[in-house]
Amino acid sequence: MKSNWVISVVAVFGVLFVFGCNSGFKPVANGADGGMISGTVTIDSKFAKKIPPHGVVFIMAKPQEQGPPVAVKRLPIGTFPLSFELMKADVMMSDVPFQGEFFVVVRIDQDGLAGPAQKGDLEGKTKKPIPVGHPPVSIKVDKIY
Repeated sequence: MKSNWVISVVAVFGVLFVFGCNSGFKPVANGADGGMISGTVTIDSKFAKKIPPHGVVFIMAKPQEQGPPVAVKRLPIGTFPLSFELMKADVMMSDVPFQGEFFVVVRIDQDGLAGPAQKGDLEGKTKKPIPVGHPPVSIKVDKIY
């Protein structure tokens, strides 16, 4: 009886494998939708000396200019220009797809804690929403709180 169960399981996986491979199915490394938003962060020269040495960089994808982000990447302060990629793995709620258009906001945060910007934090954002899959964008950090 046990061998029939094993044979059934092997048969089901065999059928899934054969039909999956012949149906044009292609696994995607970046998540279900495979899209990303990538780009480079630069700093306005008047704020270059205001970068906190122990802060963090938050890269956020927001469906509207204001409000909470859908995806967030937290990076250590490094050398600028700084390259980034936002993808499905950065989405905060696993059941939310990373699709559509997003404003991309970059915040250089002094205390490293997520939340609203505080005095001394630096920020830059895209002027319009960027579609997932768009060619790389450039974002200039040009605002201080």
